[in-house]
Amino acid sequence: MTEQSARQSLPAPADEPHERELPALTEALIEAERLVATPDGGNPEVAWQHAELAMLNTQPGFTSRGLRRLRAELTWDSLVFRHALRLAVAATIAEAVGRATGDWGGLGEPGHACWLFLTAAIVLFPTFEHTFSRGISRSAGAIAGGLIGWALTLLPDDRLLHYLLLIALLFLYLAFRSTGQPLMIMWITAWVSYLGAGGTSAWTRTADTVIGSAIAMAVFVLWPSWHSKRLPRLLGSWIRLEGQRLSSLATAWADPATADPAALDRIGHEARVARHDFEEAATHSASEPVHHLARWNGLDLRRLSRSVHEVARGSGLLTAYLPGPQGPGIPSAARYATALPHVMSELATAAETGMRPNARLTAQLHDVFSADPTDPVSFALPGQDVFAHITRSVEDLATAMSEPDPRSARLR
Repeated sequence: MTEQSARQSLPAPADEPHERELPALTEALIEAERLVATPDGGNPEVAWQHAELAMLNTQPGFTSRGLRRLRAELTWDSLVFRHALRLAVAATIAEAVGRATGDWGGLGEPGHACWLFLTAAIVLFPTFEHTFSRGISRSAGAIAGGLIGWALTLLPDDRLLHYLLLIALLFLYLAFRSTGQPLMIMWITAWVSYLGAGGTSAWTRTADTVIGSAIAMAVFVLWPSWHSKRLPRLLGSWIRLEGQRLSSLATAWADPATADPAALDRIGHEARVARHDFEEAATHSASEPVHHLARWNGLDLRRLSRSVHEVARGSGLLTAYLPGPQGPGIPSAARYATALPHVMSELATAAETGMRPNARLTAQLHDVFSADPTDPVSFALPGQDVFAHITRSVEDLATAMSEPDPRSARLR
C-alpha cells in the first residue's frame, strides 16, 4: 500500500488533539467573558490594558524570553543597539549646539538647549521614512506655529485676552493632536511662543525645532540603517529557523516520547521573531531611496514571504496536533527530519548569498515525500496532509528564489 492510498483510506485523526485543546479554549473563553464584563471591557481603546495584564500572568517564560531578546540585541549587528548609539550621538550634538548658541545673540531665550535635545531625540527613528517624515513635519509645523505665536504677541496687552488666547491655543492642540505631526506641533509651538514675552519664545522654539530636526536627519544620512540591505540576511535566518523547527517537529512525530515541549516552544518563538523582523524590514524598505541596493522588489518579497509563511503554517499545525508522550508515533515522519531542514538550510544560504538554489534540492524533497513509508499512517490533520502542504510550500519557495516573478522584472 502506498502512502497516498493510505492517507485516502484512513479516517480523520482521532479527537484526542481536540480534547487536549478544550481546557485551554474554555479558559480563554472564560477570560474573554470576564474582560467584556468589566466597565471598560467593551472599549477597544482600553481593553488591551486588561488583556496585557492577563497575558503577563498566563504566558509561560515571558520574562526569560524578554531577557533572551535583550541579550540578543547587545551586538553590533543589532539594529536596536546601533540605533541606541546613533540616538545618543544625535542628542549629544543637539545639546551641545543648544548650549553653544546661548540666547541666540539676544534674539532668543537662554537655557533652551533642552528643546534642541528633545527634538533630535523625538525625530530620530531607526527607519528612514519615520525620521524624515517627522523631521520635515515638525519643522513645517514649528515655523507655522512660531509665526502664529509671534503675531499673537502683537495684540494689545490685556490680561483677560491673554488668558483666553492661551485657553484657545490649548484647546486647538487637544483637538488636532491626533491629526498628524504638522498641526499638533503648530499649535504647541504657537502656545509656547505666545506664552513668552516679546516673541523671543517664538524665535527660540522655531529655530530649535528646525535645527534639532536637521541634526536628527543628518545623523541618519551619515549613519543610516537601510532595511533593504538587511533583507537577505533576515530572510535566510527565518528560513533556517523554520527548517530547524520542522526537524524538531518531524522527530517528535516519529517518536512522541522524545519530544521536548520547552525546546519546541523556544524554536517556535525564535522563528516567529525572525518572521516579524523580516516582514518589518520588508515594509520599511519600500519607502527607502536605495532600491538599487535591494535584491528583491515588492512583488518578489511578497512571493517569498508567502511561501515561507505557508511552511510556518504547516509547522503550527504539526505543533498543535502533536501527540502526547504516550501517544502513537509515526516513524515514517523521521525521513522529513533530515530532508526538510537540509533543503531549508540550502535555501537560506541561497537567500543570504544571492546564489540560485540547486535544482536537485526540490527533486530530493519530492523523492522523500513520494517514498513508501514503513507504516502507512495518515498525516491528514485538519482536513489536509500537512507534510504534503509543507513540501509544496518549500518547492514554491525554491521556485520563487530561482525564478523571480515575471511581473517584477518590468518594475526594475
